[in-house]
Formats: sequence, structure tokens, C-alpha cells
Amino acid sequence: MPKHVGPNGALATIDEHASFNEALALHCRESAEIVREFSGGWYSKTAHQTGITEDDAGRFAFVALKKLASELKRERAGA
Repeated sequence: MPKHVGPNGALATIDEHASFNEALALHCRESAEIVREFSGGWYSKTAHQTGITEDDAGRFAFVALKKLASELKRERAGA
């Protein structure tokens, strides 16, 4: 990113670079929390009720990625 700061860069100043880094870090934390909450609940419930198979794990990954993509779209629409 530092190569993109300056008069001809995407970010005009060091302050803009710092703001970008802060926004990116917040986005990553929020996205990770969504996945963490969904994962923990799914794992506990599935392991207790039926056990976890390879097919279960594949379905989980599919749904988890859809949830994350949906959240990213929602964030983009609000930006």
C-alpha cells in the first residue's frame, strides 16, 4: 500500500493510508466475527446431534461462504 500513497496514488496522504488500514482492519474483524459465531453454533449443534460427516462439513462451508458474501454485499450497499 505505501506505493499507492502520494499525488499520483490512490491515496493522497499518509492519513488517508492510515484511515484505509483502520477501515480494512474493522472490516476483517467484523467478517471474522460473523464466521466465528456461525461456525461455533453449527459445530456445537451438529457434533452433539448427529456427528459431523464430510458432507456436513461441505454443506457448512457452502452456507458459511454464502453468509459471508451476503454480509459483504450488505456492507457495500451501505457504503
